[in-house]
Amino acid sequence: MRTLLLLAALAAPLPAAAATSGEAEARYGIAVQGVRLSAAGTMLDFRYTVTDPAKAAVLLGHNVQPVLIDAASGARLAVPSPAKVGALRSVTAQPKAGRSYFTLFANPGRLVKAGREVSVEIGGFRLDGLRVEG
Repeated sequence: MRTLLLLAALAAPLPAAAATSGEAEARYGIAVQGVRLSAAGTMLDFRYTVTDPAKAAVLLGHNVQPVLIDAASGARLAVPSPAKVGALRSVTAQPKAGRSYFTLFANPGRLVKAGREVSVEIGGFRLDGLRVEG
């Protein structure tokens, strides 16, 4: 797990346009449900519902590398990709309107706690000011 944090911290920043929840729906066709602690605090679960499949397709592509950024520490947390399971996130070429999708981020050492502010970057999409729920 420490390797994931180190790799995420060394990753080059993604070019991203910051968005609010309203902008996320208008520009990227998703309604953000939130970020929650999961797996006894060792994972962060980012959930969203697709409202416009054509716009949301770019966020669910195979070549996109999502990153969660902790505002307090600046740590960049990556999506784990176990060998037999693959990346722990939703991937599809044809998203469906009304369906919820997820991205799980590693939280090594339980660095990010409930109540902290985080940002999520997925390709050219960036959503700032998300509060982690317990």
